[in-house]
Amino acid sequence: MKRIYHSYEKWEDWQNGMFASHDPEQQDKFVWDAKGLLINPSRLLSAMETVIIHWIISSEVNMTHRGRNRQAWLGQSACCLVCGTPENLTKIAWNMLSEFEKSEANKIADIVINNWDKNHE
Repeated sequence: MKRIYHSYEKWEDWQNGMFASHDPEQQDKFVWDAKGLLINPSRLLSAMETVIIHWIISSEVNMTHRGRNRQAWLGQSACCLVCGTPENLTKIAWNMLSEFEKSEANKIADIVINNWDKNHE
């Protein structure tokens, strides 16, 4: 698959605050909300599918970039979309998960990635 590029100003993840700074007083809430999403398989699958459907430009940029950790991008995007959590705080939440929880979240991401790849061959 050929890599697709778009200017960052068009990226829905950027537009929705995935890389924005946050209010330090909100940090714990963002982290716990992200953790709650990451450990809930059905909610996580729904959130990741919503990212792919509604963040078309960001999905094209990140899903066609085979050198990128697409699992991480999907998880960070899902947490941003559903919880408003910036990616740096999603990383904190991720590091709070057990190895089993991380494995399960990555399996969910792989389902979404495989479906995206099949639909964009």
